[in-house]
Amino acid sequence: MLGIVYKGVAFTLLFTMLNTGGNSNTKERIDLINQLIKLFGKQVIDFLVADRAFVDEKWFLYFNNNNIRYYIKLMNLFMIRR
Repeated sequence: MLGIVYKGVAFTLLFTMLNTGGNSNTKERIDLINQLIKLFGKQVIDFLVADRAFVDEKWFLYFNNNNIRYYIKLMNLFMIRR
């Protein structure tokens, strides 16, 4: 699910139904972001926020390569290098 936050309230903007019982994978998340960019343009993205369940090197590389700011909650055992 991809939502927007306005005045402290989150609204669902796009979502994908998953065939699995778990979380989405990196490709599914990137596809969803690309769908947002196709519909509205990258300029509408101020930053993205995600929970620690979405930590993945390819995910971070996607953000960095596309100049998209992101905030992701991490567990204490992670070390981030850039």
